[in-house]
Amino acid sequence: MPDPSGLVRARSLSSANNSSKVFTAPHPPILRTAACNVGTVFQPVDVELLRVAGITRVETVEPVSGGFVNEVFRVNNRVVLRRWTRPGAAQLELAAIEEAGKDGIPVPEVLAAAGERAVLSWVDGVRADLVPQDRALGRTLGELIRKVTERRREAAGELTWNRGWHVTPWPAAGTEMLAELVAGATDAPPGWAELARAHEVGLVTAPVRVHGDLNPKNVLLRPDGAVAALLDWEFTFAGPRETDLGNLLRFEPRDEPPTPFALGVREGAGADDEAVQRGRELDLFSLAQFLAPRKDTSVRRRVRALAEHQVATGRI
Repeated sequence: MPDPSGLVRARSLSSANNSSKVFTAPHPPILRTAACNVGTVFQPVDVELLRVAGITRVETVEPVSGGFVNEVFRVNNRVVLRRWTRPGAAQLELAAIEEAGKDGIPVPEVLAAAGERAVLSWVDGVRADLVPQDRALGRTLGELIRKVTERRREAAGELTWNRGWHVTPWPAAGTEMLAELVAGATDAPPGWAELARAHEVGLVTAPVRVHGDLNPKNVLLRPDGAVAALLDWEFTFAGPRETDLGNLLRFEPRDEPPTPFALGVREGAGADDEAVQRGRELDLFSLAQFLAPRKDTSVRRRVRALAEHQVATGRI
């Protein structure tokens, strides 16, 4: 909602001078649209953000998948309106998008933002999980990992944004953190907790930017196979270089020769066997969270099957 002064600030993070746009929004009408099948109600700040982004008339609204901490709507097939539900999540993700764009990583353009809401450009493309998982795709995604992790961080830990990056440091060894997460993984198969705790995982060596959810569903491709955009930066943090590698290769076979996709990822990322193994060890943190009590999903079922395979083979 607008602040008491009737002014809402929208900041175009991608503008050349990084200036703030201020617009008056004392009592704009609440916009209701039948085009959205969930009965979306746009609040005044939504209407004004859309106006700043060039949308003066809403013709179509479509809810789309938007990660775990925000609501996402495609408006007029031109822009995306995002609403974050976790305090601070908007600032974190928008700052990560701005930084990635400056580093030459394809991302959506931030057109306007205010509080926990923003309007971004809609990026046309095909999700990478909907195309053949071949060596060429693997190489493209491996190169994307290399680009993401080129940026160094001052320390490893959870990130927040307040006029600059702030890191809540993690301990040098992740043993205690992993043990705590494993203790909560009550849906893990018998023996998995012991297998996971047997691995010493270091967290602070040469920390870099980590996307945190780099998988084919979060990558859009152009018709020529190049990356159109890397989406959903809501889980970004500072950590080991191999973290995103472990995420991307999570469901690749362990006891068979590498698939063409996995070979391509290794080539693109410049990763050897040691890096792949370290990525799998780092992925134990994510697996433990998936194996904690939560809503059943197809990904969670795949993680459970992976954990069962790890126990059966005695290796991660």
